[in-house]
Amino acid sequence: MNTLLRRFFILAAVLLCCTALANAYDAQIDGIYYNFDKANGTATVTSGGSKYEGDITIPAKVTYESKEYIVTSIGAGAFANSYALASITIPSGVTSIGASAFYWCSNLASITIPSAVTSIGDNAFAECDKLTSVTFEEGSKLESIGASAFYKNYALTSITIPSGVTSIGASAFYQNFALASITIPSSVTSIGDNAFNDCRNLASMTFEEGSKLESIGAGAFANSYALESITIPSAVTSIGDSTFYNCSNLATVTFEEGSKLESIGAGAFA
Repeated sequence: MNTLLRRFFILAAVLLCCTALANAYDAQIDGIYYNFDKANGTATVTSGGSKYEGDITIPAKVTYESKEYIVTSIGAGAFANSYALASITIPSGVTSIGASAFYWCSNLASITIPSAVTSIGDNAFAECDKLTSVTFEEGSKLESIGASAFYKNYALTSITIPSGVTSIGASAFYQNFALASITIPSSVTSIGDNAFNDCRNLASMTFEEGSKLESIGAGAFANSYALESITIPSAVTSIGDSTFYNCSNLATVTFEEGSKLESIGAGAFA
């Protein structure tokens, strides 16, 4: 899928999401929109009638209709297209960041993700092109990084994926031009199609010892011009089509002893 078409589909999905949510909030409190689960006593930050801007601190708890609620999630599209959002502070009780939550927050420079977060949704930080720092708190419980979660984060130079993550979605770090190094924790079992495609300055790709990685998707590391060597973990059974396509400086590929590799896709090393 070409870049313009991909962008169209992402934007269409975000617009649909935001349209559905725009008037669906329960309350606006101190400039932040919320929906409330009265049965569980929890609150979700959501989108509202206006975009967020400046420095936003999400409180750990909010009071609505004389009842206190714990903020546990950032909903789909909550901050999408908030071009003037400069910074965001997320409370420790948040366990999920929804699809397109921070899509196209083009002035967001850094984010710290609380240890309680278990999932980052599709397109969550897509096209945050000034995002230079993503920090996961110590003891992170993160399990999954959604498709296109960090798509087109042009300024991001490095990221430490927490131990415990089992899946990296399709196009998760697509076109992260400045990304120079990445370490994949041993817990990851699958890397989606185009996950690191067009990471042009990716010079170091390391898999932790004891890697459980089983599959590397089509185009996962294509166009990684700076990559010179890679060691494929022994648990990998399949390498997809065009996985290392146009890695023009790749000189050495090593398969770990005891490799279980069964298939190499078309053009994998073209």
